[in-house]
Amino acid sequence: MLQMIGFATMISGSIAFNVFLKEKEFTVIMVAACLTNCFGAFATMLFCLKIYLGLPPFLFMILSATVTDTLYQCFIMLPLMVLFAKMIPEKIESSLFAFLTGLGNLNNLFISNNLGNLINLWVGDNLNTLEEKTWQLFAIQSGCALLPLLFIHIIPKRA
Repeated sequence: MLQMIGFATMISGSIAFNVFLKEKEFTVIMVAACLTNCFGAFATMLFCLKIYLGLPPFLFMILSATVTDTLYQCFIMLPLMVLFAKMIPEKIESSLFAFLTGLGNLNNLFISNNLGNLINLWVGDNLNTLEEKTWQLFAIQSGCALLPLLFIHIIPKRA
């Protein structure tokens, strides 16, 4: 059921991108993605603290993390692929798309997991303190979700 909601959100995110963000600057889309990710991490932190804002816990989790995680992926991947397609010369497009995919996999499957493990060690989260300290990890994630905004000025403008 969660996957179905995720797929529906992905379709909604793709439609929202095409309707509202397709003609916007890439930096605007990146800001929207960072804020979406920050909101999702903050909502998950509230969930860990058992603050559901009057909703049943299952519905709160679906409306927060499931939707925001998928929207974040849509807001990141769609504009990134469009930007790459416009900037890369035709003859090397496939090589650079393969390179981009490889970097994405390196980041998502290796670097982010190991960075998460280091943050877990720093916070002191283990199986004995999992319930007590998990909210702190989501607070850190919420703050880290805004870090890309520091580098947004290096993204080229549409012109």
